[in-house]
Amino acid sequence: MTPTKEKKMTDFERPVTRTQSLIINGTEVGASAAEMNKSSDLSSNTAEYTESGAIPATVQNIELNHATVAAEMTIADLADHQGMVTIKNTSASGTVSHTITLAAGTFNGSNDVVTLDAGGEFIAIWVDSSGNGSVIENVGSVALSTAA
Repeated sequence: MTPTKEKKMTDFERPVTRTQSLIINGTEVGASAAEMNKSSDLSSNTAEYTESGAIPATVQNIELNHATVAAEMTIADLADHQGMVTIKNTSASGTVSHTITLAAGTFNGSNDVVTLDAGGEFIAIWVDSSGNGSVIENVGSVALSTAA
C-alpha cells in the first residue's frame, strides 16, 4: 500500500470565518450580508425583455428584444443598480424605439431616459451609490434624454 501525501490547503481553499477580514493597502474592507448576497447571486443578473415593464434591482445587464413592438421599461431607482449596468438592443431587425426611463437617478448626470432604436445598439454605464451614472461606452446611436 502506497502512503498518500496529505494536501495542504491554500488560503483560497480555506473557508472564510467571521474573524477573517480583507485588508487592502492597510485598510480593512468589509461588506454586509446583503451586499455579499447581491454580489454572489448572478442567477438574475442578466435579463431579456420582449415587452414593457419594470426592471428589478437584481438585473445589471439588460437586453431589449422585439422587432415590431417597443419595450418601454422603467427602473425605480438607479442607485439599486450600483456598479456596471449594460443595456443592449438584441432585436434581430426593425427600428422600434425601446426606452428605459428612470424614476430616480440619471444615466449621465442629467438624463433619465435611454432610447435604443436599432439592433446591436449598446450602452455601458457605471452607477455610483447615489444612482448617478457615467457613460463608459455608447455603441451605435443610443440616445440620452430627459423625461417630459
